[in-house]
Amino acid sequence: MSLGGTSSWLCCRFSEDGRPDIGALAALTTGLAAQAMPEEATRRLHDALLSPQTSGDEVTVWIPEQMKAFHFLGWDGDGHFDRSTCFPKTPPQLGDVVKYVRMLDDQQNQGHTVIHLSSEPYRAQSAVLVGAGLVLSGRASAKGAWAAIKRASPDMGLGAHKGWERFPLPFSFDGKTGETSVTVLDCLEGLQSARDLGWLDYRTFDVEAWQLLRRKFDASWLVPGEMLAFGDPASTAQNPAYPELLSPKSRAKGTMFQDLVPTSPASDSTAEKVNSASPVEIGRPLDQRLRNWSDMTTSTAATADDSRDPAEADSFPEFLSEAGVKHVVRLNYSYETDRAGSYVELFRQADLVLHDFEFEDGTAPPLRLADAFLQRCKTWFKEENGAPPNIAVHCKAGLGRTGAIVAFYATANHEISGPAFHGWARMCRPGSVQTVKQEAFVRALSAPSQRNKASSGRMGCFKLWL
Repeated sequence: MSLGGTSSWLCCRFSEDGRPDIGALAALTTGLAAQAMPEEATRRLHDALLSPQTSGDEVTVWIPEQMKAFHFLGWDGDGHFDRSTCFPKTPPQLGDVVKYVRMLDDQQNQGHTVIHLSSEPYRAQSAVLVGAGLVLSGRASAKGAWAAIKRASPDMGLGAHKGWERFPLPFSFDGKTGETSVTVLDCLEGLQSARDLGWLDYRTFDVEAWQLLRRKFDASWLVPGEMLAFGDPASTAQNPAYPELLSPKSRAKGTMFQDLVPTSPASDSTAEKVNSASPVEIGRPLDQRLRNWSDMTTSTAATADDSRDPAEADSFPEFLSEAGVKHVVRLNYSYETDRAGSYVELFRQADLVLHDFEFEDGTAPPLRLADAFLQRCKTWFKEENGAPPNIAVHCKAGLGRTGAIVAFYATANHEISGPAFHGWARMCRPGSVQTVKQEAFVRALSAPSQRNKASSGRMGCFKLWL
């Protein structure tokens, strides 16, 4: 498949030692030579394909699934989750998507040829990267990019459970997919929506800050400047690579903290609690917090507080303050962690207002609770005199319940569909939307322009910012 100019993507057979099949590469060389390339350029291309590790200046061979720069097209759990026994197939991380498109732009602007090779098990991940180049750099539509990919992938139509273009649940052990699974097209539509909504400019996106935010605070802006998703601070703060995340000390301006109160009852965290279900314990496949933090990267704080990224803050209160967050919403029950109440008093002293919207792990938010959440957001909006408030939302892991309720918010207030948000969330915050129930809930949501007026008020179908 053409990536523009003389650059191409080829999905081919790989040997057991990870080398591309020689016959497939020879066929690619013949096909590219038909593009009337000069004889010397064709020879260099042939040499580069047969020896990918010795690519020359004019021809570069990429095998992203074998490149550390792209995290080998996987997700390691960011130091917060153990995925060693999980099925490895997952959409590329947003940072890797951005790096790929930038690198492709750079090579093509210099008149170089890029040959992107992928093996069959990594076809879907590579398809997202290739499609991202068309959507973000080429300004193509997601459907147009997907149509080009399908023409280059003739063996589709295997059904929802076997289709190569689908990704399994983020913590799946067997890799099975189904009707609710996120797809390559979903990812591309998520990127197109993010592009059009101003959530993502791949040319200026700060990949390092985005990754530090996840590794340090287990947080991601699912709706930039509006909805920050993060894991339970009490669990995240156990990371020894970033000590004192729940320390009472802070450099935030005008903020004074007293001693941390470790046992503040969670029931006192808000004046009004919205409950949707009795706190019945259910199985949680995510209760696998990583115990070995040695592979995590420690950040270096900037010298000037005013110029640094909020992710470089020393503690949760400082980070949330610098990020402009005023409201923190908790979705998980207090019993789900031994230290659930340990941050409540500390957050209060940081002038953060806490709210409980609890519902069961693994499930989707009941509509009554989700509607109440949107109405509360509307109230906070009015308090900000017309500006969307910065709201931080978390459950136990900040992935399943959080992803679902943020999807409800996003599709109510922005021109993005449920499937597109599904794809965006899996790239922006890997692991988001964890169960089949949550996937079905998110995928049933529609963008404002897709909704019938008669459906207003249900499934997130009303506009808040009026």
